[in-house]
Amino acid sequence: MGTSCLRNRDRISELPDALLLQILSFVPTKDAVATSVLSKRWRYLCKMMPRLRFWYERTDDLERFSDNVCRFLLSHQAPVLQSLHLEVNFERGSTMDIGVLLGVAFGLHVRELELQVYSWEPYRFPTSLYKCRTLETLKLGSRVLLDVSFPVCLKALRTLSLFDVSYKDDGSVVNLLSGCSVLENLEVMMFSHPHLGTFTIHVPSLQNLTLISDSEDFTVFVINAPHLKYLNLKGLIDEDSCLIENTPEVVEAHITDVSSVVYENIHGSLTSVKRLSLKIASPLKLTKFNRIFNQLVCLEIHTYEPEWWNLLMLMLDSSPNLQVLKLISEWFRILDRLTYKRWSQPKYVAECLVNRLETLVWENYEGGIEDDREVAQYMLSNASRLETATFSRTDILHTEKRLEGLKELESVVKASNSCQLVFTTLRLNAVSYNDAGSVVNLLSGCSSLENLEVMMYLHPDVENFTIDVPSLQCLTLIAADEEYAYFSSYVINAPSLKYLNLKGLIDEESSLLIENMPELVEAHITDVCDVIYANIHGSLTSVKRLSLDILSPLDLTKFPTDIIFKQLVYLELHIYAPERWNLLILMLHSSPNLQVLKLIGEWFRKRDHPHKRWSQPKYVPECLVNRIETLVWNHYNGEVEDERKVAQYILRNASRLETATFSRLDIHLEKRLERLKELESVTKCPTDRIFNQLVYLKIHAYALYWWNLFMLMLDSSPNLQVLKLIGERFGKGDRVAYKRWSQPKYVYECLLNRLKTLVWEDYEGEVEDEREVAQYILRNARRLETATFSKTDIQPEKRLDRLKELESVVRASNSCQLVFK
Repeated sequence: MGTSCLRNRDRISELPDALLLQILSFVPTKDAVATSVLSKRWRYLCKMMPRLRFWYERTDDLERFSDNVCRFLLSHQAPVLQSLHLEVNFERGSTMDIGVLLGVAFGLHVRELELQVYSWEPYRFPTSLYKCRTLETLKLGSRVLLDVSFPVCLKALRTLSLFDVSYKDDGSVVNLLSGCSVLENLEVMMFSHPHLGTFTIHVPSLQNLTLISDSEDFTVFVINAPHLKYLNLKGLIDEDSCLIENTPEVVEAHITDVSSVVYENIHGSLTSVKRLSLKIASPLKLTKFNRIFNQLVCLEIHTYEPEWWNLLMLMLDSSPNLQVLKLISEWFRILDRLTYKRWSQPKYVAECLVNRLETLVWENYEGGIEDDREVAQYMLSNASRLETATFSRTDILHTEKRLEGLKELESVVKASNSCQLVFTTLRLNAVSYNDAGSVVNLLSGCSSLENLEVMMYLHPDVENFTIDVPSLQCLTLIAADEEYAYFSSYVINAPSLKYLNLKGLIDEESSLLIENMPELVEAHITDVCDVIYANIHGSLTSVKRLSLDILSPLDLTKFPTDIIFKQLVYLELHIYAPERWNLLILMLHSSPNLQVLKLIGEWFRKRDHPHKRWSQPKYVPECLVNRIETLVWNHYNGEVEDERKVAQYILRNASRLETATFSRLDIHLEKRLERLKELESVTKCPTDRIFNQLVYLKIHAYALYWWNLFMLMLDSSPNLQVLKLIGERFGKGDRVAYKRWSQPKYVYECLLNRLKTLVWEDYEGEVEDEREVAQYILRNARRLETATFSKTDIQPEKRLDRLKELESVVRASNSCQLVFK
């Protein structure tokens, strides 16, 4: 018996059929079918599964696979087959009649079919299956060949995905799509298509189109979709051509890695869009563009090609109602920077800058390229209605020039008085600072900064590094290597901070003060000295995930004992230094809801061995008794005695532990086997529980070994609140003969969390076992309010001794009142 709920109970079978079927639909059908051996009910459920997935690998028997799938489909009893996913990987020369399987599926009124075929020869999709009245989604992939010599009739098909499908000729495409009268979503990905000259998409009902080409074969794509709302074109290079004949209702378009030739052809067909993303692969001939994008309100442009600003200026001039502009910078070669034609400011300001533009976002803004800076300054100085201008990932590396670049943007005379300049991400990598005020002035001007990374090496002029940023959500602070270290005082005030990474604060003369960090969720503290960590320990109590690598020795007297990590569910500790388990025990006692414990053992020198040895705690931490489910110990050596004792202690007391993983036992084979046997032989904390509702228990303690029943009931009653023991006499001869009481290896959950009242009638106190049981309860019952001992009918002197014994016990509950009647 143990302190967790009954493990052997088949709770999943108690769930309703609908929920079980939904669960089974998320696993491969082969695994789901394996559950049919459980009971008749599970055999019935397997035949009712609405979603089926079958994979054939070359290592399987192809004929057997085909027979099993066919037999399963024929025995299927669901009124409608929601989806069938069939993936087959053929060897050369092997065959399989997939058409029979698909025919059975169509007979089951399948609504969604996904077919992937990997073979040497293309698999011809059965023509008999082009007239399915129930099919709503069809996904064909890889070596499927479409040979459609007549118009199909797929009246219910709404979604069609063609991934690297082969086509016999242009007519096969036309015949396929013309028979999909209600098709709304079409995805086409093409790699090699030597037999196609023109790929015609003429579908009046189409609303969403994704067309991706990665082929050197020349193809003309023709799009005629009068109700199209969403268009995504990608990878159409110079060898391709695209003609958009009729798309007057397009609302959103993404044009990515498309050549300038292709874009020039389709530019005029996109004037109805409200949202447009452009990533054009080569310079544009701007003389061909004379269209106006009256509906466009959101524009995204990738700026990785030289002279990208030509496209930007064109779109600004053509979009009088543009409100949101997003620029995404990408790296291009230094050589390109030297050869391209430089930016020149337009002669007049675009209408959208004067009247409409409200939001500017520039991702990966470098600031080190002069043209980038000039474009940014032009936008700020002319956008008279601009509300926010956000620049992210401003990498500042080793030079003051980058810092000056940010100051340049701040110093620009903005056309909009209400414009807020936002730097969401700022990286300060080995930057030099004139003084502490430079840091404060820089960060105080970043009112919307969310991500800050600081790497500091030489900073002799900065004694106080203050990070006071209310909007900050992620902070990484990496201090110097020891040989470059300077004394510094770090202050962090970030009330919205969610993620904290501190590394390398090794100088005990330095200090770190965390003033305000109540929303922190995750923290990584690495290579930080114990003095600094002791100062910030109490500021981390809100975290759910915590990783600690604290430099030793650890002086636990510096740590507050009343700090509780109530939210902590994941703890990672590096235990490479001597006595690191002091921190482990501290954190276990402070984390009542901890579920996952990860220990990372690392080598330490033999001369470090004369450290204070591990000693087992006086009581078991609550998280071991009630919460911890997963233990992971990386680089577990097993050769160091203290490690073995810690591992055995956790295994012995973690009553809810489900998995314990020990990795990299890199010691001699014989010793490794010994260590494994040691761990396997540990008596794990048992895990059965029976009396979940029990709150009141009375036990008569007159029989031999009554405490066996007593301990069993405590272990089985996690919610026990009142315990009454009635002591009765038994003969002295019996006292000599029986086996003595021995204290349990772990503390029961009811003692830790529930028991409030103890009443012991006829407590003798003369029998040693009784005294030890009484002391054990007082010492471990954390919530005990009253402990009453009555009718202690022994000699007055001995009675007084027994009372003093009980009063001298260090009770787990500070509010416990000891009563003698």
